[in-house]
Amino acid sequence: MYEPLFFCLSQREQCNRLTVCNKLCYAVGGAPYQITGCALGFFLQIYLLDVAQLDPFYASIILFVGRAWDAVTDPIIGFMVSRSPWTRFGRMLPWILFSTPLAVVSYFLIWYVPVIEDGKVMWYLVFYCLFQTLQTCFHVPYSALTMFISEDQKERDSATAYRMTVEVLGTVIGTAVQGQIVGMANAPCILAPGDNSTNLLSLASVFSYYSLLTCCLSPLSQKTAYMIASGAICSIYILCAMVLFFGVKENKESSRPRSELMSFWQGIGLVMGHGPYVKLVMGFLFTSLAFMSVIPFMILVVCVKGNLIITYMVSFAAGVGVAAAFLLPWSMLPDVVDDFQVQNPDSQGHEAIFYSFYVFFTKFASGISLGISTLSLDKTNTLAPVVLYIGRCCWCERRNPRVSV
Repeated sequence: MYEPLFFCLSQREQCNRLTVCNKLCYAVGGAPYQITGCALGFFLQIYLLDVAQLDPFYASIILFVGRAWDAVTDPIIGFMVSRSPWTRFGRMLPWILFSTPLAVVSYFLIWYVPVIEDGKVMWYLVFYCLFQTLQTCFHVPYSALTMFISEDQKERDSATAYRMTVEVLGTVIGTAVQGQIVGMANAPCILAPGDNSTNLLSLASVFSYYSLLTCCLSPLSQKTAYMIASGAICSIYILCAMVLFFGVKENKESSRPRSELMSFWQGIGLVMGHGPYVKLVMGFLFTSLAFMSVIPFMILVVCVKGNLIITYMVSFAAGVGVAAAFLLPWSMLPDVVDDFQVQNPDSQGHEAIFYSFYVFFTKFASGISLGISTLSLDKTNTLAPVVLYIGRCCWCERRNPRVSV
């Protein structure tokens, strides 16, 4: 009498098992979010100030409003996804399919300098917010897709591990592609005789060498380089979305009927009223904020002489911590959603709301830090490109310690 039951259980286990190809295709879908986010995070501030020639105050407004808008749209898109009907492609994958071409176009236009001088601020603000909205339409359904690729928690954890690995590689790819292409537009730095990196590090010499440093860069070639880099990233974005759409099958929800449609505020109350979810969100809320706070100090690796072995050891230890911080919350989130469904069997179809609110709190914390750091440039009359130029010239000085004019 136990053979039919055993056969049914093994058959169900086989259906829930994911192949390595399925996991890789699912993981590749996480790359566009990290690639574009890393490129924008590292280069957009410099681009707005140096290439687009915007005032630091307006640049800070664009960055802060864009990130705040990005955070606000997460729960809204999550609520809309939770109300969307099931199609033959699933409930999450159509959002990914239709948002990709529009997101690619808006991302490319972020790195285009408009001819109209008076409309630059509005141009970048509109397309930056538009891209963040369209990327949310991609990322929220993609994150919630974890619940629908398999019902086996081990398979979900394994797919999440694949995803986190690809997303970490995505941060490297985003920085490398954008940095290498933009770096090709930079002319070699020529320092005056007797100058060295130590003199460049003094605060007084920063502004005295600013005119020399800006001569090393061509604004026209920089505009072209940024557009080429954005085109390359857009191509990667489309390729990853196609791999995700054709390589992952979204399983249909359980046969239990979905709960009645509720309002946006009812959904918020339902999600935030679940204790384990609140504890998870609060536990990892400022993780991204801590990582972003370290980024400005990475310039010291280039500018300050130090022990290379110790630098590698510290970077390795930091990488282990970053890997754990990337993996743990996304691996625990499906457990929290399952716990909610067990405690509320009559409430179904709210997975996207859980994922969207987690992304919302993470983005909002990082957006505040980015806006404050950029706004400080206007208050202190500091030019952000100087930091980048000094780092580049310190690197050039190490390669050519005595280059004369």
